[in-house]
Amino acid sequence: MSKYPSDSAEMARLVRQADEITALRLIQTWGAKQRAIGARIEIEAQLERANAKA
Repeated sequence: MSKYPSDSAEMARLVRQADEITALRLIQTWGAKQRAIGARIEIEAQLERANAKA
């Protein structure tokens, strides 16, 4: 298995199988991954806009 669940279905399956503490950690890790992806997408969009203006 990779470090992070690959999709929401895998995440849900892991949380159902986990105990309460592990489930909380999985959810926190998943949230951090999703925020990182969102931040990367936003940075790429800003760079594209800046390059379009140049």
